[in-house]
Parts: sequence; C-alpha cells; structure tokens
Amino acid sequence: MTAVVWYDDFTLAAKAKVTLEHAALSGGAEAQWNVRPWQLDMLNRGAVADEALAEAVGAELVLVVTATTHTVPSCLKDWLESWVACRRVSHAALGALFASPDDETAPPLVTQLKQFAQHHGLNFLFNQDVLARVHLNHSARKGTSHESIA
Repeated sequence: MTAVVWYDDFTLAAKAKVTLEHAALSGGAEAQWNVRPWQLDMLNRGAVADEALAEAVGAELVLVVTATTHTVPSCLKDWLESWVACRRVSHAALGALFASPDDETAPPLVTQLKQFAQHHGLNFLFNQDVLARVHLNHSARKGTSHESIA
C-alpha cells in the first residue's frame, strides 16, 4: 500500500510514517505501507511535483501533515486536482494531520481538504481517524465487502 505524504514539519511527517507502518504491523496486514514523504515547499518546483504525482497515481492515501500551514496552498490544490484526474485507486483517501490534535478548533486546511475530498468522492481522514480508518480500509479490501471509510 502506498501513502504520499506532503508535510511542512519533518518531525511530524516522520511520526506519521512510523504510525502508518506500525498500523500495518499491529493490524496483521499482509502488505506494508510504502510511505513517500514530500516537503510542501517543493510543490513549487514542477519536476518535483510531477515526480510526486507519478508516485501518487497508485496511492491508497495522500496525507497532508502540517504544523504551520493553516490553509491549502494553491500549488497543493493544483497538485491534488491533477492527482484526482489520474489516480488509479478508486477507494483512495485524502487525509490531514495537524500538530495540535488537542485543539478543539481544526485549522481551515482541514475543512478545505474535507470539502475537496467530498467534491471528488474521496474518503477523508484527519488526525486520530487516520490510524483506525486506514486499518479498516485495508481490512475491507482483503474481505468481500468494501465498506466506506468516510
């Protein structure tokens, strides 16, 4: 399984990577996560964005991990639009992890990504939901039913 992670904070991205890998191991998953991290500020470089897009066409999850980015940058929105147009995984999910899960107010980025996901028929995950729902998605795919994880 593949996850493309866009991040603005390396430590938070590393924690997200470990969390996804741990979820696969502790859940008894047959497949491990192939986590491909990309720094958000690299989206302004066309070649890097294109390389990330090439990796993302088969991704089950695109995850935006942020500590300081509070709204969706236009370059990320453009990239996400390109990803949606060429993705090969019909059950893909878009997720958001932000640095303050205890904060009652999620940054506008979460709402913007959720609206984007709904508009494009993607599953949407954020913060604590990511671990549980990614495991459910994988379990559903292994069985005969394909339950929605949205």
